[in-house]
Amino acid sequence: MAALVARGRSNREIAQALRVEVKTVEAHITHIIGKLDARSRVQIATWALEQGLMTAP
Repeated sequence: MAALVARGRSNREIAQALRVEVKTVEAHITHIIGKLDARSRVQIATWALEQGLMTAP
């Protein structure tokens, strides 16, 4: 999910890709932000890049 956030996908787009409800995506992103002690989706994207979950364009 972090890689999809890093690719700039909206919660709705992520939900469609993973075939889950938007509320589920929102909950997961909230948990990711908490675990990473992040403040934004940009920080999730940065973390995903650092972890090698995706490559920079």
